[in-house]
Amino acid sequence: GSDGDRLSATAINDQSQIVLSGRLEGEKEDRAYLLEDGELTDLGTFGSRTTASDINNLGWVVGMSGLPVDSGVEHRARAFVWVDGTMYDLNDRLPTGSPWQLWYPVAVNDLKQILVRGLNTETGKQGTVLLSPPVVETVIEELIVEVRELIEEGEIGYGRGRSLIAELQVALWFLEFRGGESIAAVRIELFIIKVERLVLNGDLDPVIGDDLLFTARAILDMLRP
Repeated sequence: GSDGDRLSATAINDQSQIVLSGRLEGEKEDRAYLLEDGELTDLGTFGSRTTASDINNLGWVVGMSGLPVDSGVEHRARAFVWVDGTMYDLNDRLPTGSPWQLWYPVAVNDLKQILVRGLNTETGKQGTVLLSPPVVETVIEELIVEVRELIEEGEIGYGRGRSLIAELQVALWFLEFRGGESIAAVRIELFIIKVERLVLNGDLDPVIGDDLLFTARAILDMLRP
């Protein structure tokens, strides 16, 4: 970097990937970066000051990013996880109706568990929450429910929708057996191909398709650690 850079390393993993926080020369606010093989990658931002706090051996980075000043939100700080080039708000991983507002991740491990500081809006007290990945079967079951609802709403034709559900149900069935993860992953890949084809042919709203594909790809990540 140049003499005007002000970066501090905050964590390093076993692959010598380093996360840093601070300002490059000319920047007005702190940003978070990943340093790997001499290349510096900006992790992005939700709109204002961003810092990184930890990285695991899978390359997942956790940190905090603020919403824009003009967002109108009282507490703008948001806990994030950065995975494969995309920054995700950890508040989106909370169950519907959760009183927690997550601000600052303390650590992330190789089991994809994330320790996060936040505010319980019901009690008004700060505390720490442990976020653990959902069981893969639960995510598949929720995706089946989502597809059924799309059929009922007329967003997906009945026959095409049943075909999507069939792939998910077969994946669930194979997960009951030891070593069935690889076959289940193949069925999820077929689900992805069918959804992509529906979007390409104009038989499914691209926004809805993206949502289904995001969940299906997350399932693949869970099946192939």
